[in-house]
Amino acid sequence: VTAVGCPSFDKVFEAVSNGECDYGLVPIENTLGGSIHRNYDLLLKHSLHIIGELHYRVEHCLLALPGISKGQIQRVISHPQALAQCQDYLSQWGVQTENAYDTAGSAKQMRECADGHASHPSITPNTACIASAKAAQ
Repeated sequence: VTAVGCPSFDKVFEAVSNGECDYGLVPIENTLGGSIHRNYDLLLKHSLHIIGELHYRVEHCLLALPGISKGQIQRVISHPQALAQCQDYLSQWGVQTENAYDTAGSAKQMRECADGHASHPSITPNTACIASAKAAQ
């Protein structure tokens, strides 16, 4: 099996439908966030079927720019699903949240700013993001 990354759920379904990939792996349900309605719609649109199920534990990390302590963070960006999954933690902490395209993209923006390779208007020193430990690397 060779994994092929796709930038969106739509592209996963297109890749399977046009024969570019044999199978697609997408979330359908989320314990905290509920159903992923878009993927149900895409199943119907592409006339594809669920053939298996995988239970996957998602572990998020809070990523900030170097030298920034947790107490300095005022805003957290990430994919809406990740923000929903971390809502209890974030609401206790009192930070603002902002939706972003995806978790890995948020981490990439943070890393580019930290490395001095780019500046993003949405990334300030008081901004953090939620993403995986792998995305932090």
